[in-house]
Amino acid sequence: MDAAAIISLLNSTSDRVDQFHVEVYRLSLYGAGIRGMEEETSLFNLFNSLNTSTGDLQLSVSFTVHVLKKFGFTGLAELTRYASPDFNMASSYPKADLLLTVTSFLYDLHPVRERSNALTFISSVYLNGYNYRSVTMPQFVKVMFDKGVIMIGDVSALDSLIKQYRPSFFNEYMERSKLTNTNSTFVSDDATQDNTAPAPTIPDDRATGTVAAEKGQPSAQVNQPPTTGGGNCTVSGSTQTSTNSFNSTNTVTAAGKEEKVSDDVTKGIKFLLMTATDPELKGVLERLKPLDGRDEVIEQFKNGVDLYIGKYGKHPVVVGQSAHTKGQQGSLPAEKVTNKIMEIFKPKYIIAIGVCFGMDGKEVNLGDVIVSDRIADLYNIRVEPGCIKARITDADKAGDTLVSLFRNPRNDIVSVIGKSRRFNMVKPSFDKENAKEVKVHCGPMVSTPALVDDAEFKEKLSKARPDALAGEMEGAGIFLAAKDHKVEAIVIKAVGDLADGKKIEYKDWKPFACQAAAEYVLHHLDDDRTIHM
Repeated sequence: MDAAAIISLLNSTSDRVDQFHVEVYRLSLYGAGIRGMEEETSLFNLFNSLNTSTGDLQLSVSFTVHVLKKFGFTGLAELTRYASPDFNMASSYPKADLLLTVTSFLYDLHPVRERSNALTFISSVYLNGYNYRSVTMPQFVKVMFDKGVIMIGDVSALDSLIKQYRPSFFNEYMERSKLTNTNSTFVSDDATQDNTAPAPTIPDDRATGTVAAEKGQPSAQVNQPPTTGGGNCTVSGSTQTSTNSFNSTNTVTAAGKEEKVSDDVTKGIKFLLMTATDPELKGVLERLKPLDGRDEVIEQFKNGVDLYIGKYGKHPVVVGQSAHTKGQQGSLPAEKVTNKIMEIFKPKYIIAIGVCFGMDGKEVNLGDVIVSDRIADLYNIRVEPGCIKARITDADKAGDTLVSLFRNPRNDIVSVIGKSRRFNMVKPSFDKENAKEVKVHCGPMVSTPALVDDAEFKEKLSKARPDALAGEMEGAGIFLAAKDHKVEAIVIKAVGDLADGKKIEYKDWKPFACQAAAEYVLHHLDDDRTIHM
C-alpha cells in the first residue's frame, strides 16, 4: 500500500467533508467498537483511530470509502483504488452496517414532514418521548440502538414505517444480516487495544485537523430558502438544515482498474455537464440515471479526473467536477478539467451547472436561475482609482443552440421547479425573495477569479459590466475550453447569495440554488424536442 498517497488523499478528503459526514463516520466507528471519539470533528483523526484499531490500512480505507459513498460523498474514485473490492460491511462490521442502514433509511424519507412524522413515532412509541430535535440524526440512531429499538438482524420495530415508505428496505437488510461473521474483522465492544497489533499512526501534518460546521446562524433579515425535500436533514434543536446527497448505491466505481466504456457509449454522449463544488455535483448526480441497459451509473477516474456517465433526461451525458477543494475553484482549474474530459469524450455541448451570485438584488432574487447568453471575462482587468475595467471588452457568446433551448422557459417549466417534490415548500408565507416559483432570467454573467462577498467590490464589477445579471468563477475557463474544441457552451446557475457581505447568512440558499439549476437543465433535456440535437 502507498501510505504516502493515502495520507495525501485523506488530507484532501478531510478538508472537503462536511459536519454531516463526520457525524455519520463517527457513528460507524461506534458500530465498529471504537469508543471515546464523541468530540472528534476531524475525519482524518477518526480514520487514524480506525486504522490503529484494525491494524490494516487497506481495510480502514475500504471501511471509510464505504461509509462516505453510502451517504453521497463524491470524488472518491482515486481513494477507492486503495480499497478492497471484496470489502463487505455487513459481514465485517454488522453493527456499523445496522446503524448506517437505519440512518440512511430515515434520511431518505421526504419531504421533511414524513421524516418528522417517522421520528416522532419512534420517539413516542419506543423512547418515552425522547426529544429527537435535540440531537443530530446519527446521534438519534445511536440512542435507538443503545435502547434496544434496533438490533443486529432485527429492525422489526420499524416495520410499520418500512411498509409505508420503503417496503424493500427490510428484506434487503435481512438478507445482508444473514451473512456469517466467519473470518470477520469485526471489533467487538469488549475488545481492547492489547488484542490487536496497532497500525502505525498516520501523522497529521496539516495545520489543523478539525472540520466543523460553519458558525453563525442566518439573521432575521435574510429570508430562508424553501426546504428541498429528497435531501438529508440534520436536525439540531429547532433548526433544520438541508443537505442534499447523491445516492451512490446506483453508481459503480472502477476500483483499482478502469472500466472500459464502449465506443458506442462514448460516441453517443453529446453533453458534458460541468460542476465545480461538491454541492453543485450532488445536485446533478441526484438526477443522473443509469444508461439504457445498465443498472448503475458509471463512475470512473480517467485522465486524472472523476467522471460520472449516465442519462440526464433523454440524453446520455458525462458529468465532471473541477473543484474538489476551495483552492481549486476558478477559471483555470475549470478549463483544465474540461479539456481533460474533452480529450476522452467528444460532446457537442458543454453546460456549466451550479451557483452564482446576483448582481442586482432588485431584478434578481435568491434562488432565481440565470441562463447566460454571454460570459464577460473579468480575469484580465485594469485596476484604476475607484473602479476596475475589463481589458477584454468583448463578452464570449454562449452557443446559439443552447441559448435558444434554455432562454425562453415555458410557464410549466417554472412551475415544475417551484412545485417539484425536490422543492417542497414548508414555509407558510413567501415574499419576493422566498417565492413559491423560481424565476428564470437570461442575460450576461461576469466570470471573476475572486469569491466575491463585498458590496463595494461587487459595485465595481457592476460598473465594469452594468448589463450583467450575475457573477461566478468558472465560466470563462469553460468557454475557453469550448472554443478550443469548437463546441457550444453555456452557463446555467442559480443565485445562492448577493455578494454583499452576508454570505454566511445566505448559506442555506446554496444547496437550494444547486438543486434549482440542476432541475432546470434536467427539465429541458427531458424534452422530446431535444432528442435530435
